[in-house]
Formats: sequence, C-alpha cells, structure tokens
Amino acid sequence: MKLQHLLFAAMFFLVWGFPSCQSHSSENPSGQTQEENTEELTGKDLLQSLREQAVAEDDKPGRIEQALKPIREEYAKSEKVLASLKDVKVEMGEDCILHIYNHARGREEVRVDALKLDVEGGFSLIPDLNPGDLPGLRIRTIGGESAVEFYRDGKLTGTQDALEIYMAERSNIERITPALVQLLRVCRDLD
Repeated sequence: MKLQHLLFAAMFFLVWGFPSCQSHSSENPSGQTQEENTEELTGKDLLQSLREQAVAEDDKPGRIEQALKPIREEYAKSEKVLASLKDVKVEMGEDCILHIYNHARGREEVRVDALKLDVEGGFSLIPDLNPGDLPGLRIRTIGGESAVEFYRDGKLTGTQDALEIYMAERSNIERITPALVQLLRVCRDLD
C-alpha cells in the first residue's frame, strides 16, 4: 500500500509539475534564448522529497486534508472568474461528511455523506458544449439515493441523487477528479 501511495504521489508531481524541477528560459541581449535549470533533482532527491511529503496510511485526517487541498485550490481559482462562487469552503471530518459552503447567494451548503457516493462507477464529466455552459463533474450516489442535501441559511431546501461540481475551466475539473476519487477511497479505507 505504501508503494501505491508513493507511486501515486510521483505520478501526481510528474503530471502537475514539480516546481523546483522547472527550467526557465531567458533572453540575453543578443536576442538568443538560453535555458537555465533552477535546480536539478536526481531520482534519489525526488524520492526523498516525496517521502517527506507522504502522509502515513493510518493518518485518516491527514489523508483527507491532503485530498481536499487541490479541491480547495481549484475552487479558489474558479472564484476569481465565476460570480456564482464566493468564499467557497470545502470541509470534511473523519465522519466523511463532505460540506461545500458557498456565499455567492447567501449562506448555501451542499452536504453529502461520502460513503453514499459511488466511487466505482459513479463519476462522469458534465460537458460545456454551449456558450455559457460550465465544465463540471457528477458523482452519482449508490443506488440512486437522494443523499446530496442542499441548505440555504441552515434550512434544507432540496436533495438529489448526484453531487455536481462546476468550475471555471475544464482543467479545474481535471485536477479535482483524482482528488475526489482519493477522498472517497480514503473514507472507505480502500487505499
């Protein structure tokens, strides 16, 4: 299991970039571009860095926080572009109840028990094919149960059988999808 987590982390950094491994180009006075490597990390250094950032398998709160981090970051990016998102907060405790708070139209909250979301086959992308559409992600509940609850000012206003998340860019959705899979797997002790 620890090897799987280490490999996941390594793939994550390879896909999303490891800041200290990026090379920068600069133009000298003659107009030619030259490459400069800010820092070269060897495989051994990269492995050591990943080990230092790893969260222990038995640290469920730490693993939940690790999975929530990219979700929070992508909401923060989308907030800058979308008027429908304001002061979004994403929280989850060891009870695996996911809370997404949004203050764009008052105090709104989406609440769902992550154990009721279908991690095996419930994920689907919501396309943004027409002007004005936003890219999104849909996670169905197990058995179609109306377990996703919507609150406004603390009062239940509705339920549905899927968690739907919309963001400004498809890249935001692409980044949160593996984080949500990890989050649901941690809640089910599958990782």
